[in-house]
This record gives sequence, structure tokens and C-alpha cells, in this order.
Amino acid sequence: MAVFTAEQRNHGERLDVFLSKQLNLPRATIQLLIKGGSVFINAKKILKSSQRVRENDRVAFAERKQTKQALVAPNASVPLTLVFENQNVVVIEKPAGILSHPTKFNRDYTVVNWLLAHFPEMKLVGDHEERPGLVHRLDKDTSGLMVAARTEEAFYNLKAQFAQHTISKQYLALVLGIPKERSGTITFPINVSLKRTVKRKVDRSHKTGTPATTHWKIRKTFADTFALLDVKIETGRTHQIRVHLAAIHHAVVGDRLYGGRPAMELGLKRQFLHAYSLSFKDVDGNILAFEIDLPKDLQDVLSRIGD
Repeated sequence: MAVFTAEQRNHGERLDVFLSKQLNLPRATIQLLIKGGSVFINAKKILKSSQRVRENDRVAFAERKQTKQALVAPNASVPLTLVFENQNVVVIEKPAGILSHPTKFNRDYTVVNWLLAHFPEMKLVGDHEERPGLVHRLDKDTSGLMVAARTEEAFYNLKAQFAQHTISKQYLALVLGIPKERSGTITFPINVSLKRTVKRKVDRSHKTGTPATTHWKIRKTFADTFALLDVKIETGRTHQIRVHLAAIHHAVVGDRLYGGRPAMELGLKRQFLHAYSLSFKDVDGNILAFEIDLPKDLQDVLSRIGD
């Protein structure tokens, strides 16, 4: 546990400002640490970043306790593709059908199991022992790019960028029907469905729910039946793209949960949603940017409907 004593010149400073100077971390990162219950003033846990420090206050930052053994077993057989690695981060391509992290139904065949097999030091990184290194996720049947952190510094650096919506994530989605406009933005807040907790719904009144923003534009159309959309999200809510596109009556093809049929007649066994582009700042401030092609199953669908 790191402990800092506030001096006279610090009297009246916001807690996040004070700790940002002491730890040499961005304020957004400090705010996440405070919100997560890792910061104390005079032995009292503080959850508000706006808390003011006083002269002689003892401000403590409790680093995550390191466990000797990960709660998740390594598994190198999970079929992921390593796109990039350095001392700070790992970028991988996840195929459809693979979970991002363990659940009570699948604890051995996920992105996390693969990461621990190849980068065992990651078991001590992050704020959740069953999701070490993970700063975001992709739905099981969504393919594409993911980034994970190899160090605590990288973890909080990425978390801060996600919180500030400065990480760029772009997807390709094939949807039913042709939107009337060439591009648009969806800002419906998202709630958990009362009928099925695995499902999400939008609040068209904007009175309840978690804020969510999705930008889309048409990349290509196929007769009057399908449109290939380029989608960029500012927030990363569960099922965000899928529920937002369904809310404007253009559900993702193959997404049975949100009405995105047909699929099987196209030879598609999952939703047509692929995270093809990802960019972010590394801990040294350099921008890392990645882009990958559509996987074969999605390319085959485009070939069929384009004939």
C-alpha cells in the first residue's frame, strides 16, 4: 500500500488531482481507482474523486492483492490469433463461438484461458481475478479485435481511455433492409429486459437506462434486401450494436435474439458482426492501430448475396 501525506500546498486539492500528481497517472485512471474502492484518507475509504484533501491527511492507495494462483486455468488450445504484442498490451483476433471470459457454464475455453496460457503474468493484472487483463469484451458470436493489458499500468491506461471514449472501435454489420439515410447516430439508453435478463432493450423516451452512442454509415447495399454498415461505438454496453440497430428496424443478419433473420439460408450460423478496426494509445503515448479482414464465413455471405 502506497501512502502519501498531504502538505500545506495540497490543502483543498481534489483527491483525484492530488493522487494524479503523486502516482503520475491520468486523472481518469485515478477516478477509476477511487470508484473501485482502492483509495483511503486517514484509513477511511473514499469513493468520491471530488473529495478535498487537507494538510497532513494520509492518503493511501491500496494496490490489488496478488494471488499465488489464478482462478482460471490456462488453455493454449483456444483458437485465437495473436495480432500484436509488446511489454504492455496484447491484441488478438477472436473468432465467433468463443467467450471473452469464463462463466459458470464455460470456465475452460475462453479468451482469458488462452491469454493465461501465453502470458501467465497477466493473472495479476486488472480488477477482476476471473478476467485478468481484460478491459473490454466481444459477444460470443461476434468476431474481431480485442486488446488486453499485460501490466497494471497498461490496464488502467486502457480503462481510462474507454471511460473517456477515446479508444476507436469499428465494426462491420450486415443488416436487414436499407436505411433511408446514408448515415446516422443512435443514442437510445439501454436497459436490461424485464422478460429475459440476457436480453437488452432501449428506452426511446431517454428517461431510464445506461447512456449509449452508436454511429453508423452505409458501406454497401445489396438489392433492396441487405446493407453492409460501418459501425463505430463511443460506449461499450452489452449488445449495444445489436440492440441499437434492431431499434431502428435494421437488425443484424443472423441475430436471433434481436430478430435478425434470415441466416441459415445464407450459410451463416451466427450474427454478421465483426470488430475489424481498433486503435488506442499505449502507455508511452504512441497510438497503436490495427485492422483485419472479414473472416471467411462472413466473406462467403457477401459473395452469395452479391451474385
